[in-house]
Amino acid sequence: MKPIWEKLGKLMSVNGLNSFIASNIQAFNGEMGISNYEEIHFSKGVLKVPMGFEIRERKGNKVEVCWDTGWQTSLDAGTDRLCAGVIYDDEPLRPLLAENVTGIRSEGIGMIELREGITKCYHLYCYFMSRDGRCYSGDKYFRG
Repeated sequence: MKPIWEKLGKLMSVNGLNSFIASNIQAFNGEMGISNYEEIHFSKGVLKVPMGFEIRERKGNKVEVCWDTGWQTSLDAGTDRLCAGVIYDDEPLRPLLAENVTGIRSEGIGMIELREGITKCYHLYCYFMSRDGRCYSGDKYFRG
């Protein structure tokens, strides 16, 4: 997440952590907890979130997601990589990047590996990163 928020921070004339907090403060309650997971954002940027983004299936700790490949702008490229952030209910103040994520925009399907033994709810934030790592899309929230 750090490169995304550092870039946004430069635009806002603040550091990366402050840009993350400023963009997500509305999601937190006064007791250092998250009151609305849908208002958290792992990513913001110029790339488009594809239409029809959805969770197709979950098997164990693997989540398969899919999206419509027919809606792209001139900024989006078929080589944009799928990325994902996750927050687990048992550690709500520890946002993590999913480590094993596969899929590129032109494929219309991707796989995200969550940690082993999930027993509680998780909050998944899927987004795309350009091949060169310079551009990002906004994210799509899923609760699982």
